[in-house]
Amino acid sequence: MTRLLELAKEVKEMSQVLYGSFKENGNKPRMAHMKLIFDAAEQVRYQLEVDPAASVSPTCWKALLAIQHIGFERIEPYEEYEKLVAPLYEKYDAMKGAYLKAFSL
Repeated sequence: MTRLLELAKEVKEMSQVLYGSFKENGNKPRMAHMKLIFDAAEQVRYQLEVDPAASVSPTCWKALLAIQHIGFERIEPYEEYEKLVAPLYEKYDAMKGAYLKAFSL
């Protein structure tokens, strides 16, 4: 669980930095995407740190943790942002895998 908490915090921090970068560029779709990722990581952090007894439906978590690529192709070419978002996606994948394994979803 410690590693999962670390990953959630790293994902939150990285998505917040990228959110700021996209905000400077006026890229609202990307800002929204980073906000979704931030919110998912925050929910993982909250469940582990603040309310470990909280029950969350597996369906809800699968939906939250599946947001990584939602709408990415429809907004603009992914290649344009691949280097920028790749490290975040790697951490996000690790967080998603650790969460699903830890809670047997």
